[in-house]
Amino acid sequence: PGNILLAEDGTVKVTDFGIALAWDDSAQLTRTGAVIGTATYFSPEQAQGQALDERSDIYSLGVVLYEMLTGQPPFSGESPVAVAYQHVQEPAALPSSGNPDIDPGLERIVMRAMDKVPEARYQSALELREDLLRYLRGDKPTAAQAAYGDDHTRVLEPMPAPTVPPDETYRQVAAQPSARSNLGFIATTAFLVLTLVVLLVILFQNVFGGSDTPETVSVPAVVGFTEGAAVTAIRNASLTESITRTAHESVPAGIVVSTDPVEGTEVDAGSIVTVVVSTGLDEALVPSLVGETLDEAIRRLTEAGLELGEVTEETTDEEEAGTVLEQSPAPNTPLPPGSTVDLTVAVEPDQFLLEDLRGRSFRDVEFVLTEAGMTVQRQDEFDDEVPEGLVIETIPGPGLIDIGTTITVLVSLGPEEVEVPSLIGRSVEEARTLLEPLGLELVESTATVVDPDLAGRIAEQFPDAGTKLLPGARVLVTLAVAPPPTTTTTTTTVPPTTTTTLPPGP
Repeated sequence: PGNILLAEDGTVKVTDFGIALAWDDSAQLTRTGAVIGTATYFSPEQAQGQALDERSDIYSLGVVLYEMLTGQPPFSGESPVAVAYQHVQEPAALPSSGNPDIDPGLERIVMRAMDKVPEARYQSALELREDLLRYLRGDKPTAAQAAYGDDHTRVLEPMPAPTVPPDETYRQVAAQPSARSNLGFIATTAFLVLTLVVLLVILFQNVFGGSDTPETVSVPAVVGFTEGAAVTAIRNASLTESITRTAHESVPAGIVVSTDPVEGTEVDAGSIVTVVVSTGLDEALVPSLVGETLDEAIRRLTEAGLELGEVTEETTDEEEAGTVLEQSPAPNTPLPPGSTVDLTVAVEPDQFLLEDLRGRSFRDVEFVLTEAGMTVQRQDEFDDEVPEGLVIETIPGPGLIDIGTTITVLVSLGPEEVEVPSLIGRSVEEARTLLEPLGLELVESTATVVDPDLAGRIAEQFPDAGTKLLPGARVLVTLAVAPPPTTTTTTTTVPPTTTTTLPPGP
């Protein structure tokens, strides 16, 4: 899953170049006696060094799907050998045991893809895809019910083949004592030998040349990871995580935004890495605003995805005018994006705290400002967004204003009407090009007008040219067509037939 990138448009990309860099010659990837890959996603036949085909990839894909659904791979252990052994011998726990919300139909698909016997798995990616689509449509998947970690690319010696038949390995049926497999004994012995070698190496380093300098490790790249994946990566790097959370307008909730220190920094093993996790836009944290100026408080609210609510004035000599004295809700309170935060702001006796009056009627704004001792000057302007009669903005804008200041109030006249141009004689595309900048929409009539001179072009329009319309209005046009061809009729006159009567014969 760490190598799968899912873009916002649904595009899926796979990025893994570790194996490509593992050997100088790609032919060595298939050398006899070596197994290369990530043990967490090995197929049983790969762990045993047997021949592989696309069904091996189906198994690995099933492991990926298992981890995506449960948050953890089906097998984990202290060494790659231990993990590979489990792929061969141990049954995987059902995904629903770790995530009860997993649907049984989807669980059957996963377990069939992870069947230890290749012949019992899906035989192609297309077959797996069809079953997944069948499940998404609500149909019953064809998957039969099945009884059924180190995350770095490693080079491993192939595990010996189990001594029991594959179907017996799959079903985990207890065999007779005479037919018991010695694979467990071999794997356990190999693990103990490896452990002994590691302990001897550590002992040798500590006794014969160990350094007092603490081991340094590199901070892993976890930006964009889920919180759980980031914690796992940091702990695997012998570091300790410290989680903090922040609202973020573009990073989804639960995804890592940044780390401190940043990725790639060399630090002592065991050091603390601060992981900043996004709470997304579903939850915005109220910033601490007390002591800030009103302008700074508004800026910080905007950054947090919140808005300024009711502003209360409080006359005081202890704080500088314009300073935020109180806020509600309190700092770090989670709120839905777009929520308002109320502030209490210090003012001097001869000053007035001008609020944001946009979108209110001019009469209301005029009353508020006049009552506060301000001089109001009205200025009307066209505006495509603010309805007619409502305030577009005030000059000066929100903030502390000296009493007696002249406030210019811009009032909307609504959208400005545009004049319909003449479209007669133009093609449909030419007419559309003329109307679009004016915000008018062209509608083509199903009727036609016979006019040989304008055939294929606009012959009529409604409304007529020069008419004033609001942006968004429609202009109906009718196209001209050529007259139908004239049919010529030819009349042929047939002369009358003359009949002669003969006398009877002898």
